[in-house]
Amino acid sequence: MSEKGTHVKPITLHVDFCISSGACVLECPEVFALGDDGVVSQIDPQPADDLLPKIRQAAAVCPVSVIEVADD
Repeated sequence: MSEKGTHVKPITLHVDFCISSGACVLECPEVFALGDDGVVSQIDPQPADDLLPKIRQAAAVCPVSVIEVADD
């Protein structure tokens, strides 16, 4: 988390569509993880702004578009 309080806009996870590919975790392990059930979760509820490029890349590589990042 950022100490200055600058955080990424809200992230929505459409977990019902998650197919457990793990691509998001490979791209941004600071923010995303796969649970024991294989479904993605957001492990950092308020990721720092400097992680935005990695978060957007994680969203882009998800084969079923589970991750949605609010626009600026």
